[in-house]
Amino acid sequence: MLPNTYPVNEIFKSVQGEGFNLGRPVVFIRLSGCNLKCPWCDTDHTNHERMTIKNICDQVNKFNCSSIIITGGEPCLYNLHKITSELQKLGYWVGLETNGTLPLKGFFDYITVSPKQDTNLSIFSAGEVRIAVDASTTVEQILNMVEQITAHNYYLSPIEKDGDFNYLAAINLIGELNNCQTKPFRLSLQMHKLAGIK
Repeated sequence: MLPNTYPVNEIFKSVQGEGFNLGRPVVFIRLSGCNLKCPWCDTDHTNHERMTIKNICDQVNKFNCSSIIITGGEPCLYNLHKITSELQKLGYWVGLETNGTLPLKGFFDYITVSPKQDTNLSIFSAGEVRIAVDASTTVEQILNMVEQITAHNYYLSPIEKDGDFNYLAAINLIGELNNCQTKPFRLSLQMHKLAGIK
């Protein structure tokens, strides 16, 4: 691996489609590689280009947008200190989307942790926790996933399967969760998919 380079799957401008920053115009920097294998993952980890910090900043600067979200894959596989520091020096707000199983390696203005079942967290506070759920997800599983993390906002996000998001299962889980514990969950729809945008 070349020093100070990152395996970039894609860089594109869109809007944040879910969670607290829903509707916020952002440039996504999607990195390839992950330490987990989620069946619903939509990242092709074999498809990437090794890019230097300068390459990434040059590409991001082409967009008229002040917010960046580094996502994956799992971005915390990589040391992001230098790239996040450089982006913030350029005046960008920098967010992170992570599964939370690896230590933070960068400087971030906002952190979204998406815990997965049967994994141990290395990040214990965040701007939001966003958990992908389907009809088989239980309240007990969700409570176990959030037991060790504190966040300002908590969301359940229905997983798309064959065009169906199974909202009802998520809504029922939210009702049960909000009756039995103090971390108030809300529904987070993947609005970008519903709107047919990337």
